Amino acid sequence: MRTINISAAKTLFSRLIDSVIAGEEIVITRSGEPVARLVPLSNGTTTGRRRLGLLREKMKATDGSKHITAQTNTAWDNFFEAPGANMEAQPQSAEQKREA
Repeated sequence: MRTINISAAKTLFSRLIDSVIAGEEIVITRSGEPVARLVPLSNGTTTGRRRLGLLREKMKATDGSKHITAQTNTAWDNFFEAPGANMEAQPQSAEQKREA
């Protein structure tokens, strides 16, 4: 395990990453005290993009959670239908024009 000062680590960052990819662990220090550790990923690959649906078979929506979702959707729809919820541009008062 190699130890390197933070200033040197900034200068040599791409080389340090290459060393980490090769399997080396590197400790970064500030004023002689360890503050960070660069380590290779456990599976040896980069993370890339997240896979959608990863928990699809591990998590199930219960009837209760479907009910909450339906209530939320209804409340959201009702918000836009409520009196005074007109989202179109409204004329500004003289005071609002002065503030702008």
